[in-house]
Order: sequence, then structure tokens, then C-alpha cells
Amino acid sequence: MQNVFTPTIATDIEAQKRVRKWIRALRSGKYVQGTGALHRTSNTFCCLGVACDLERPEAWVMKDVGGSFFDHPFGGTLQGTSGEIGWSTINNPRARRLYRLTSAGNFALASLNDTGATFKAIASILASDLRDRLATGGPVIDSRP
Repeated sequence: MQNVFTPTIATDIEAQKRVRKWIRALRSGKYVQGTGALHRTSNTFCCLGVACDLERPEAWVMKDVGGSFFDHPFGGTLQGTSGEIGWSTINNPRARRLYRLTSAGNFALASLNDTGATFKAIASILASDLRDRLATGGPVIDSRP
């Protein structure tokens, strides 16, 4: 999978640092993977929820729907018209810019997370796309994600 990140990540050293920290967190085993929400009260996270938690861990807000999940200022869980839980994404454009996430990459990561890809597999995808973007030029603070 390519194009998770915008081409501007090649010159955005702060975004590169954030992505590397996110990759390390996904590989660390600290976060328990869950589906259908950025963060659930069972203390599970979507891969995108991990990114939200790394930036602002204090910002989670209990969502009223059954009280089973949290929303975050960076993103949220989208509900269908009949109340079913759908996608969880980083839907705040400013937050997506912090990680230089493309819109397509954002939704693809949510889909991968919710269809069985492990955090380690998702971390490898992030690392591969970051490497590809850095190969196009720009400052590199460390070639290892």
C-alpha cells in the first residue's frame, strides 16, 4: 500500500518524527488492538487511535452511544443513520497534517485495522511508505523508521 503520507512528509522533519514514534508505539505491544472505534472503554485502540493518544492522551471524551467508546478532538467514530458504528478516522484536517496523512491513507488504515491487519503489519506499511516518500528527497533525520 502506498500513498499513506503526502509528498510533503519528505521535507517535514516534525511529521517524520511523529510517524516514527507512531510506528514504534504500534510495534511496542503497549497498545491492545481493537476495531470499530479509535479507543474503547475496554482499553483497546485502532491504529489511528494510537496516533491520537500519542499526541494528546488526555483529550479522550466518552461518547454517549452505549458508553463503550471514546472520541478525540483529532478524530472520531462515524455512525450510520440507524446508530451502527462505522469508520473511525482522524477526521480533523489539522491532525492529519501533523502526520501528513492523505485522506485515502487515513481510510485505508482504518479499513486495514478493522479487517484483521495487526499493529505490526500496519507499522510495516507505515514504515515502507515513509521510506518511499523520503527516497523522493528532503531532509532525513534517521533512515530507520
